[in-house]
Order: sequence, then C-alpha cells, then structure tokens
Amino acid sequence: MKNTIQHSLLSLVIVAMVATGCATTTHITGERGLAEAEEFGSYKKVLLAATLKNNDARVEMENAFLSVLATQGVEGVVSYTAIPTPADASKDQFVDLVKKEGADAVLVIMVVKRETETKVTSFNSSAFNSDHYTQYNAGALSSDALVYEYEVVDLEAKLFDAATEKMVWSIRTESIDPKKLQQDIHDYAKLIGDRLVAVGMVGTNAAPATP
Repeated sequence: MKNTIQHSLLSLVIVAMVATGCATTTHITGERGLAEAEEFGSYKKVLLAATLKNNDARVEMENAFLSVLATQGVEGVVSYTAIPTPADASKDQFVDLVKKEGADAVLVIMVVKRETETKVTSFNSSAFNSDHYTQYNAGALSSDALVYEYEVVDLEAKLFDAATEKMVWSIRTESIDPKKLQQDIHDYAKLIGDRLVAVGMVGTNAAPATP
C-alpha cells in the first residue's frame, strides 16, 4: 500500500513538472527578403491584415501590432473595421483601403500550419521498503509513461510594398502549445515588430508615407 501511494505521488510530481515545463514558446524558423530593406527603405504607415479564421483572434492580432508599431513611431491601420472577412475579400478591396488610408506597406499575418503532436515521457519509479530513507529497495522498479498532447502553430507574416505590390520581407515562426490567446498574440506581435525594426523595414527614421 505504501509503495502504491509513493508511486502515485511520484507520478503526480512528474505530471506537474511536464505541465509547468510546457509554456508557450515561439521561435523564428525562416526569414527572407532582407536584401530588399535598403532598396525600399523603412515604412511609416502599415496596413495590418491578419487573415485568421477566428475573428476575435484577428482583432486581437491587428490591435497588438498597432500598439507595437506605435512604440517605434510607425502608424498602423487595422483592416478588420473595413474588411470583416478577409478570406472573402477581393484584391481591389485591399488596394482601395491602402489608397484610402495612405499606407505605404501592407503586413499580412496568416496561419500556415496547425497540428497536434504527442510527446511520450517514460520513467522508472522506485519504491522504498522501509520508513527510513537509507533502506532503499533498488529492485522495486516499475516502468511508466506519460502521454502529453500539445498544439503546434506555424504563422507567417509577409510585408508588401504598397506602391509596387511586391513582397519585400517575410518571416515564419513556430509556436509550441499556445494556450493563453491574448498573451501569446501580444508576444508574437512584439517578436515580429522588433524584427521589422531590426532589419530596417519600419522604424522611427522611416520616410513619410505617400498620401
């Protein structure tokens, strides 16, 4: 009975360790278009278009980028107020919105892949044959496995020059086990926003946008 209780407690400890160790992590998996930064220069006014199926997530995403860009002296323009469903919108609708707002660039954020993966953690649990910690029964081992399912989401952000409609920069990321929607979105926006500044695509030294 004592061994069973100890075994159960050990299992609970390991479950807790696995659970607490699986916070959301996002990292960059690919980036291209860096050579275009010098040719096109920094942008000052960016139209934001998050093409996400979940409308709440879309609104949160565009608002998050709005805040992040503002800290760099860059004006962001959300598209969700003018284009409720981007998946059904035509190219002309976006072009008209760009002209209306006087944006010099368009940032499109999309989900590239979403899947569930499984992690199996195996371990050996040991039992004590006495109340005293020095009397350890090394032979009393049992093999167990914990199965943990988690979600993997790949996002891609593409920056287009408004005048030429050419994609000048893109970045792809992978997020592991996203659970706190609002916090995860803001962390993602901060990551991408900081990168946009680092490569010179946007920033406080950007030239004025063409009206």
